[in-house]
Amino acid sequence: MPKSAVSLWRQVLQGPVSVPQWEVNNRAGDVRTLLDLDLIDVVANSYPQLMVDLRDQQLRLNEQQTKTLIALSYCGMCHEDFLAWAHIEKIENPLTVIESLTDLDVVEVTIRKGLETFLLRYDR
Repeated sequence: MPKSAVSLWRQVLQGPVSVPQWEVNNRAGDVRTLLDLDLIDVVANSYPQLMVDLRDQQLRLNEQQTKTLIALSYCGMCHEDFLAWAHIEKIENPLTVIESLTDLDVVEVTIRKGLETFLLRYDR
């Protein structure tokens, strides 16, 4: 996933997103990138807005994935902190949730100060 499209990709995984028509036509934009990757569809909405949604609805995030994304958006978490947080929030199979978000290319796993850390992938 190109970094320029990560933010929109994360939003579309959670639900349909309304975007201005000019953004769809921007050749270097995030919408065009996801269209070229064949991940989204664009549907006419109320002019001048268009609706961007997933081509494959099975990719839509479930409640546990969404909670995890929100938690990681504040700051990354090391493996142990994540497991403790997941237990408090009653996230079933937390490592499977992280793996699914990594597969969707919205979370990355890095090593910080010798600890495995889960971070939200940013477009910066």
